[in-house]
Amino acid sequence: MDSEQHSGHKDRPRVKTDSSHPESALPEQFRAYFGSAPDSIDGSVWSDGRLVQMFQSIEMLRTERYVASGWTAPLARQVYYWLRPLLTRHFRQFIHRQIFRSRVKSNVPGWPIDCSVDHLFRVVMGLVIEISGEEEVPFIWFWPEGHPAAVMMTHDVEGSIGAAGCKMLMDLDDSFRIPAAFQLIPEGPYDPIAELVNEIRGRGHEVNLHDLDHDGRLYGNAARFAERAKKIRHYAEVYGTRGFRAGSMHRNQDWLPELQVEYDMSVPTVAHMEPQGGGCCSVMPYFVGNVLELPLTTIQDYGLFSILKQSSIELWSKQIEAILKQNGLISFIVHPDYVIETPQQETYSELLDYLAQQINAHGLWAARPGDINEWWRQRRCMQLVRTASGWAIEGEGSDRARIAYASMSGGEVSYRWDKSTVEARRCDELLV
Repeated sequence: MDSEQHSGHKDRPRVKTDSSHPESALPEQFRAYFGSAPDSIDGSVWSDGRLVQMFQSIEMLRTERYVASGWTAPLARQVYYWLRPLLTRHFRQFIHRQIFRSRVKSNVPGWPIDCSVDHLFRVVMGLVIEISGEEEVPFIWFWPEGHPAAVMMTHDVEGSIGAAGCKMLMDLDDSFRIPAAFQLIPEGPYDPIAELVNEIRGRGHEVNLHDLDHDGRLYGNAARFAERAKKIRHYAEVYGTRGFRAGSMHRNQDWLPELQVEYDMSVPTVAHMEPQGGGCCSVMPYFVGNVLELPLTTIQDYGLFSILKQSSIELWSKQIEAILKQNGLISFIVHPDYVIETPQQETYSELLDYLAQQINAHGLWAARPGDINEWWRQRRCMQLVRTASGWAIEGEGSDRARIAYASMSGGEVSYRWDKSTVEARRCDELLV
């Protein structure tokens, strides 16, 4: 059984030209997003100026190069972290609230979700269909076994209170059958962390590194970053971790490869509530060199509870709905440090219940970051080949892959793909 998704021209972002983008990189960028570029597409397609402009805009947004550069914002963050120990919790929240109110006026990225990059890739696919003269273009579907989208739950553990609350979160996650990843600070206030690592993994959840010491200075300058990256690589080897998230979502995507991790989770789709503004404007994983970026696509619990002062899941549900339309990654950060009180635990339980309903209703893939990393790496290496009976997928993990087709309908790009495996599993679960 096929499913379809449409995207209208009205959602297309404006295009900005960057003449530095080489045409030779276009097929690889297409492959990284759509899984494969079929051999039926002539190589001359990629020299079309419209495609070049689209990929330039995609790169500019995803790497956050649209963010105004200068010394004032980094200096302000540095001063803030110097003064932070002296500031009361309420005053810090006041500062964060004022920053959010200023940033939310911006058109790029849009609030509460920005899928500009994903809309642009739809435009790219439409142009490829037009230029190639094909009625439809096959590609490897975004998620394994025909899942329409993925759910990724993560928990950043910031302090000793959070470390003590990990068991509570694992109990809640397990009760709704939601796998999770816990990011631990290797030189944090709950050091040593070996016992906590073993407890989390013993429950079937995942462990990744969360910064080095979470002092907000990891990306302060190149020399300090290189020194700390060496320590982070050491701790990754000690604890057998493959993923990373920087404290407070600080980032410099150009420096990411130096961490030598397999995947990073430090880039928000929309960073209006993080100390560092910007955002990748996408709800899909993407590669930065050989590092897979798994963007944060929804509001953090701190932003919801402390900045917006909300206790419902209405905003989360709106973001989930928008991400589902793009078949994207629905990712969360919920801190054990911030859900200690009963009202916050009740809101989080409501979110888990809502996610469980969405997983069952739509056949979503609830996965740990490491599982998503493994799939996207396998997918990137798969080949879409034409056989006597039609298109086929070859490569490691291809038994889980599904062929999808993009076509134009009424001026819009439509995706259709095989969901029979997911629907069969849902029927079996209902029978049980």
